Amino acid sequence: MKPWKYLIVALLVLAAIGVRVYIVFSQKDEVAKPVVQSGFDYNEVLTAAVGRQGVVLKNKDGSVVVTIPPLTKDTQISVSFKQSDYKVSSGVRAPMTIVISPDVDIMSLYAGDANTVKPITINAAFDAIYNLPVPYLINTNGRLSAANIDSLDNIAHRFVISTFHGGNYSWVYAN
Repeated sequence: MKPWKYLIVALLVLAAIGVRVYIVFSQKDEVAKPVVQSGFDYNEVLTAAVGRQGVVLKNKDGSVVVTIPPLTKDTQISVSFKQSDYKVSSGVRAPMTIVISPDVDIMSLYAGDANTVKPITINAAFDAIYNLPVPYLINTNGRLSAANIDSLDNIAHRFVISTFHGGNYSWVYAN
């Protein structure tokens, strides 16, 4: 066989390997990346005037419970939900984002002793097929900042995020 034929065969083999590598690494595991949380009402909006008593807001199916501590002045707070659209570099994005608005500063509005300021807590259910939800605050540019996780219950599949202000909160499942 002539030398140029070896070159053509080698190029064809490399092209076949390249196509196979592309196919393997471009496939997405749709089961592991939920797009919508089954049965969840993304249109639900919870609102309350929060004053010196604080308030607990719970969605219809009980999968999200947001506790707002007592505030020095009455403040209208809403909790809404949207389908998550932020990007993750590793792990699996949660299907929902919890939106607490307005972005109040609990530290300046807290009605209790300034030395024992209580945070807003978000108690959320997580998908049982995953082990570890890692919570994040999502800024207006879609950038993730780590949020505080207070507790994790792998048996009841719930975890608690604590924060001192409103905003968009979600989580990434570590895999």
